[in-house]
Amino acid sequence: MKRKLVIRPRAELDLIGHCVYLAAHQPQSAAKLKIAALSTIADIKFNPRSGATASFQTFPDIELRFRKPHGFKNYLIIYQVTDDNVVILRILHASQDIEAALRE
Repeated sequence: MKRKLVIRPRAELDLIGHCVYLAAHQPQSAAKLKIAALSTIADIKFNPRSGATASFQTFPDIELRFRKPHGFKNYLIIYQVTDDNVVILRILHASQDIEAALRE
């Protein structure tokens, strides 16, 4: 089944924020993160069930999945697979409060 890829505006802002932060501290890593995240998102669209499932008390009835961008173990691309779509919800650093970020 071919699903439409939907990237939520908040996920786009997350990626921009991470890249801006990295550009100030590790300039070479900023571009690499952007490329890795976009590549991983493309992989997710092609094989959406490849990500690990995540469960949160706040969302007990929603199956969420996550993948790490290639080469970046501390970042998570959190997404949901529906019958029609693959929805990229957030791109977070693992040190963030993920459940609180998802509630935003």
